[in-house]
Amino acid sequence: MKTISVVLSGLGLELIYWGIRSTGADAIGALVGLLVAASLFYILACYRGATHNRGMVLGFALIHRMTVWTLPPELSDDLYRYRWEAQIQEAGGNPYTARPNDPEWARLYDVPPGRIPTPDVPAGYGPLQTLMQRAALGFTELVSTDPVTQAIWMKLPSVLGDLAILAMLARQPWLIVYAWCPAAVIEFGWSGHNDGLVLAFVVAAWRWASWEALGAAIALKWWPVLLIPALWMRAPSWRLAAIPAILAVTAIPYIPPDWRDLVHNARYMSGYVGGWRNNDSLYSITLWLAGGREYPAKYASFAMLGSVTLWMAWRWPLERAWLGTAAAALLLSTNCHPWYVTWMLPMMAIIGPWPPLLLWIGLMPLAYRGLVSWRVLGEWEGSTPERWYIFGPVLALLALYTGKSLWTRVRSS
Repeated sequence: MKTISVVLSGLGLELIYWGIRSTGADAIGALVGLLVAASLFYILACYRGATHNRGMVLGFALIHRMTVWTLPPELSDDLYRYRWEAQIQEAGGNPYTARPNDPEWARLYDVPPGRIPTPDVPAGYGPLQTLMQRAALGFTELVSTDPVTQAIWMKLPSVLGDLAILAMLARQPWLIVYAWCPAAVIEFGWSGHNDGLVLAFVVAAWRWASWEALGAAIALKWWPVLLIPALWMRAPSWRLAAIPAILAVTAIPYIPPDWRDLVHNARYMSGYVGGWRNNDSLYSITLWLAGGREYPAKYASFAMLGSVTLWMAWRWPLERAWLGTAAAALLLSTNCHPWYVTWMLPMMAIIGPWPPLLLWIGLMPLAYRGLVSWRVLGEWEGSTPERWYIFGPVLALLALYTGKSLWTRVRSS
């Protein structure tokens, strides 16, 4: 009976993905409804238990991904940004100092206006990500000269990272938590966000206690630096030198002549923890306690995140500490795009789903209501009262489970 219900969930998910292919992102309400429905099928499959047939789980996982892989990016314009940063490199420019709206590079802006996000700022991801963009564009140019087709093929690093994660987690009892998650299918297979490749290196770092893999993850996207303390407790600390070495080597092609450009970029990227607001949760409470002053709220968030990360690194097993660190980072920061919740998936595939986080992942598609203002105004309005439709239930369930755990410990002591 359990096998039949899981098969029905897999088929239900596949039907929804075909519905998404037909709907696209033109009807935002219908799309959000389909994504939430996919979350319900996914959660049902997760709660049928951990002992699923791995071949069935992986088979459906690949089918789901193949259904959306060929779709052009509509939920996010990040692939066009990746492509532009690669074009800049081909033209001899530096993506860490150039901006899409610079008149000097206007000739490279070959997509409709507004399709390249944050046109007034330079690149902000790690140097390995920038190198991967350049390599991906070189391949896509062999396939097509059409900008949209090239954007679709720019998914390749994320798609390969996603497949690598499936391979590395294939023997984990809760493989289905990652393999069937609509967030992984949609955000990596449809939107092509670079988090797929980042998480592949994070999983490799967990599996082999590898500082080199963690260094590659950090060189792609900065947030995995928070995972260093937990690995420090469990891997030879002298190998930590691999991280600055990887960063230094991959950054050589992009070091600007003026060091102030690096400072500017660092300040800009720190806005993900405190600065501009987008689907914030606990950060909004911190900001309120700080009397609306952004800098005190930002530094308080940094301090709380650092403290929680160190405590979990000291007390918890590696995979649990990394899961808690990712969740804390998203709760305490001022930014949580829908694809950010994928950061929690791989470790839950190892230790099992936790209801508050599973609910969070299931409700996060509601944030896509921001597509309306994004398309009309070019602004992503995530930090609106509607965000509490997501974070209200999540924080309530999180408080309930935390309180229950504390009460159990008190009674047992």
